[in-house]
Amino acid sequence: ESDPQEFILSRLRKLWYVWEKHRIFPYANPTGNTYKLMVYWGNIILLISSLAGFAVWMKLEMRKDKSGFKKVFSYLIILLVLYTSVLHAFTITSGRFSIPVYPEVFLFAGYLYFQIFAKIKLLMRR
Repeated sequence: ESDPQEFILSRLRKLWYVWEKHRIFPYANPTGNTYKLMVYWGNIILLISSLAGFAVWMKLEMRKDKSGFKKVFSYLIILLVLYTSVLHAFTITSGRFSIPVYPEVFLFAGYLYFQIFAKIKLLMRR
């Protein structure tokens, strides 16, 4: 109540903690900073790849969509990510709360890698 601006800024900073990961397994993890560093940066690469894959998917697939299904699907994905981020920024924040969204994260990261390898394959044929 005394500093609403700092409260809002702290909630915005907490948005990242919902998506940040330091370990893979909840109970028994190998010790050492190398493991934690690999998981942390691997997760960042995965999230960036997924965001880029979603952007590529929207650019390539939305033009072909005559039924409107892909447009509705993209809105649902955006809503799911926003809901997960914002809801947990105002509650107790933990990386485990974003786990239900990770199937979509893997889907769009995979789509990006598929498009990259398809372009490479096309260039190698020439």
